Amino acid sequence: MKSGFGSSSETGGGGGEVDEGSYLPGGDTLMHPVTASSLDAPVQLPIFLEEPMDAYVIKGKPASLTCRAAHALTVHFRCNGDQIEDTMGPAVTDFVDPQTGVRNVEAIVNITRNHVEEYFGKHNYQCQCVAWTSRGEIISRPANVVVACEYLLLYST
Repeated sequence: MKSGFGSSSETGGGGGEVDEGSYLPGGDTLMHPVTASSLDAPVQLPIFLEEPMDAYVIKGKPASLTCRAAHALTVHFRCNGDQIEDTMGPAVTDFVDPQTGVRNVEAIVNITRNHVEEYFGKHNYQCQCVAWTSRGEIISRPANVVVACEYLLLYST
């Protein structure tokens, strides 16, 4: 039996058998063999790395809201209780951090003046980020989106 990575004592196998799946052709061993116990690791709830912040729509420039979450499978925005449609331009990117092996997902959505002005609710136009895994979802703090106004004060004399 070869010693080192892949021996039955390290991969959880029994009976002194060698786990053939942990060896590469030529006798080289893998640095981190995949074992049944590592595949059964519990799924974590997502963690927000960045939550959307309050923003202003200024003239023709939409408000841009950003959300980043670790351990998430998907991230999307929900504004005033409704999930944002793809037509509103939510850009979603994901990557795996090479140092930690943790999946990070980022979503950016642009809210225009029309979106805000077409909303007739009791409160301000609000968006929240929703990060989801198979274990559950978490919801960010609400971010208020307001149209910035210019006030021109006329003084009569």
